[in-house]
Amino acid sequence: MSGPSQTPSTPPNKTKPVPPNAPKKNCATNDGGTTAVGSVSRVVAFNHQVTELFDSGLTGANTNELVLDISASVSGPNALLLRTAVAVMTRGTNAHGQFVIPKPRGRTGIINAIRHCTTTPKGGTIYLFTDGEENCYNGSLEVGTEPDGQPKLVHFSGYNAEVLADHLQHLGVKVCILGIGQAAQPMVAAMIGRKNVFVGHIDHGADIRAVTSVVKTLKHISKGGTNSATRGGTQHALLVTLNVEVQESIKNLSQNEVDQIEDAVKDVIIANSDIVCPSDLKRHIQAVLNKYDEDISAHVKDINAALLLAMHAMCDGPMPAAMITSKHSAVIGVPGGWRDFRRTCNRLFSQLAKTDILNRAAPVPEGGMTVKENGNDHRFAGGCAQYSCDIPKSVVANLAEDEDFCTSRQDLPAPKIKKRKRSTSGTAAKKQRID
Repeated sequence: MSGPSQTPSTPPNKTKPVPPNAPKKNCATNDGGTTAVGSVSRVVAFNHQVTELFDSGLTGANTNELVLDISASVSGPNALLLRTAVAVMTRGTNAHGQFVIPKPRGRTGIINAIRHCTTTPKGGTIYLFTDGEENCYNGSLEVGTEPDGQPKLVHFSGYNAEVLADHLQHLGVKVCILGIGQAAQPMVAAMIGRKNVFVGHIDHGADIRAVTSVVKTLKHISKGGTNSATRGGTQHALLVTLNVEVQESIKNLSQNEVDQIEDAVKDVIIANSDIVCPSDLKRHIQAVLNKYDEDISAHVKDINAALLLAMHAMCDGPMPAAMITSKHSAVIGVPGGWRDFRRTCNRLFSQLAKTDILNRAAPVPEGGMTVKENGNDHRFAGGCAQYSCDIPKSVVANLAEDEDFCTSRQDLPAPKIKKRKRSTSGTAAKKQRID
């Protein structure tokens, strides 16, 4: 979403990095009546270019086409909201788990993305998920028809939501737009009152119930469902969490459906993106363990528990890996008496620091440091390697509760705290010998 506006000088990138298990293009239908309602016809990602991620070959009025913003601002909370919305749209469909969203980068080219879809139309509803405003296009846009029948043209140079809304309405295709995060709110608000353009907004902090309900309500009103946000087929109120219908949808969501959507989010992957939920962290740690050059399968749950225990502390600032790997002052003991436990953890810390999981920090300063754990002081010498962790602390804590992935923290062995013997003074020693 940053960077100057400019006219695209190259045609959209139509590379299709579709996974090998993507469905074959053998189920197309053009009659609009035989395609299963909710089937996904195509998934497109866009920034300043356009990339097709999935194409089922389906066409017809019953299909949905997903157009996903992958500009640089789609990170952190925005990335999680995007993934949740996509999971709601694809769960149980032909497209779920069949594509990986590219790493977000670049600017926001909404017009190019819509043009790509209208150049090779699928005939269904376009669902555009974006966290900002158009900032790529610079040129003339058709926004209507003049009295003499000629196209009505307006110059557009980015960041003008009203003109973009007029253009989308003029195209005549049904477009549902979901604004993600604060920066998208002005844009979606400007879309109100246009025919065939339906809009909703989800803000940071929205949970799965809120995101699911906004998306489901958006689909409902776009198909002509009765709603207080629409009047005469035209939307007049922005769909947000506080809408009456959205609140009703939240109330009617079963815990089972919430659990299913939460599980579906882990299959909606953004390449090289921030780790924002437990399933992301689990996948990243597993990737490191899969490349480890020794067989640690018999001890992997203990190792995961130890790594997560250290990472939890590292979320608050740089901490020494020695809190797990030290022979004399670690905060936990050696699980199962496995002699290579500390050496293996030490190597894994280094490998985790080569990924998005940990950051290598400056070593423990000269003079050392003390870490208090369970009422005990653990002293670490200067020069010990330290790491920090930028992952949300709640993500680490939640994964630590996954009993299939790691040993419960309360089941980790306590360290053997060696108490130093007091040296007696010369006088006391002499008195002791005399006695």
